[in-house]
Amino acid sequence: MSDLSLREMVELTRDALMAREEVTDMHTGPRSNELWFHHRDGREIRVAIQVFEKHP
Repeated sequence: MSDLSLREMVELTRDALMAREEVTDMHTGPRSNELWFHHRDGREIRVAIQVFEKHP
């Protein structure tokens, strides 16, 4: 698997969740690594992505 940037990880997560019909809309949270989704049943789904460096 190739190394992905934080932005790429956020975009992939957003695209995957928005492709599901259960999620109605999305907006960014207060931090650049946060995505907040609204589920059609009224729940809010909050995703925060962190990228950690590999240590040998």
